Amino acid sequence: MKNILALLLLLAGNSVYAQDTPNPIRKNTIFFEIGGNSFLYSLNYDRLLVKKPNWGLAGRIGGSYLRDTGVFENTDNHFYAVPLELSLLVGKSNHKLEIGAGATPFYKDYQEESGKDNWSSVAPTARIGYRYQKSGGGLFFKAGFTPLIAFKKDYNSINPKHVYPWAGLAFGYTI
Repeated sequence: MKNILALLLLLAGNSVYAQDTPNPIRKNTIFFEIGGNSFLYSLNYDRLLVKKPNWGLAGRIGGSYLRDTGVFENTDNHFYAVPLELSLLVGKSNHKLEIGAGATPFYKDYQEESGKDNWSSVAPTARIGYRYQKSGGGLFFKAGFTPLIAFKKDYNSINPKHVYPWAGLAFGYTI
């Protein structure tokens, strides 16, 4: 009994401190983008790769599929796009400046009079815009200028006449 009483007195004399643990940073985002780097729409996965107090780095991969069965003629066209992007995020709060660069591989197979044919290309991409993302997860939003860049027919250089103004608007959820 003396041992239990001594233990209780010892514990009562010591203070217990709890540590405040910050909310864990949520790094994964699923989002839907209208416009943007895959032309009409895309479903995307974004991962926060680096998180510093004033900046961060994020990587993205997405996918888009369009099918044209022909309204006025008998066609069966399939168009695929896979946007890839690396973005620098600048800002201290949930509101960030996003500056990104990447590439979007495009593939199309289509029906011609002589039979099926296909076409593929990789287009360089760019982005500058606004990004809203909470560190602890939740609603995700971004809007940006995403010019479409097309190569000349010889595929050796970019002609300024083949850079088209474009934009993207995205909504999603960070988990």
